[in-house]
Amino acid sequence: EQILEKLHNQVKIAVRQAKLTGKLLIVAVSGGPDSMALVHALHHVRKELDFKMHGAHLDHQLRGNASKLDAQYVSDVFASLRIESTIEHFNVGSLMEEQGLSMEVAARKARYRFLSGIAKQKGGGAIVLGHTMDDQVETVLMNIMRGSGLSGIAGMSILGHGPLKDKNIQLLRPLLSVSREETSLYCRIQGLSPRIDETNESLCLRRNRVRLELIPELEKYNPSVKKALFRLSRSASHANSFIESEIDL
Repeated sequence: EQILEKLHNQVKIAVRQAKLTGKLLIVAVSGGPDSMALVHALHHVRKELDFKMHGAHLDHQLRGNASKLDAQYVSDVFASLRIESTIEHFNVGSLMEEQGLSMEVAARKARYRFLSGIAKQKGGGAIVLGHTMDDQVETVLMNIMRGSGLSGIAGMSILGHGPLKDKNIQLLRPLLSVSREETSLYCRIQGLSPRIDETNESLCLRRNRVRLELIPELEKYNPSVKKALFRLSRSASHANSFIESEIDL
């Protein structure tokens, strides 16, 4: 009960603060626990906040039949919730070869291009993503290792433009203060069966190594290191906002 209330409240707060009540939200769903918790939480509060939803899923065609099954699963989820959706298939492998990109960068590029295209086409108020506190911690750590400044330590913002070229389209991350463990618990309580992406266990990807190797090692020094890094990102974000507001004056 508590976890359901927490997620529903986080979503309500984020949508209200972003002034998206009454708007159309483009909801990105991969089929994993985070995005499944997101779409169901949004669906639960949609009438109260009077917003509409359009589902979006891009099959990266990187995992053969598993990718196709993910796309079909997500399509069925949208249909069961009576949410209009756009499901597309794109060969990320060819983009990697053409532009000499890593799998992570090519997939992200293709995904954001796809999502911003739908937002423009449908007149969406924002693109909603299922990033969690764990994603934020991983991002902050990766930025620190690159030698990032204040904005890198701040990580992702709940509301912003991120890598989008079009400044008329916003990205909303309502679950940024919710842990991955909590989204999985939400799915279990709601009787949902998210898809599991086996590439999340591959140590070839840098983010996975941070999650599976570096963070557990850091937890030996501080069992609450994830919460500490999340607090650090919040502090950096507030400091960054203050500096920007002073410059604007």
